[in-house]
Amino acid sequence: MSFSFELEDQAKKDFWSTFDYYAKIDQDLAFKFSLDFENSVEQILQFPDSGLLIGEGFHRILLSSFPNYIIYKKINEDLIVCFAVGHTRRKPDYWKE
Repeated sequence: MSFSFELEDQAKKDFWSTFDYYAKIDQDLAFKFSLDFENSVEQILQFPDSGLLIGEGFHRILLSSFPNYIIYKKINEDLIVCFAVGHTRRKPDYWKE
């Protein structure tokens, strides 16, 4: 089974905001964040039920090297949608609003 992965508008903003934050510190750090994110997305695509179930079909997976997480939901047998890319210590449930 092959899934496609899409980011909702808020998740895109979250990702780029975090990327820009790390880029201001160090370009290599931003690149590493991007790779960590991509690796997490690959894990989600291979094992969509591997993330922690947090209710109503939503899952959360933590990035391996950064204090960030991805909130996603399997919409159907072909599509997984990312709703948030958040920071574990900053407003963890903001995406529910």
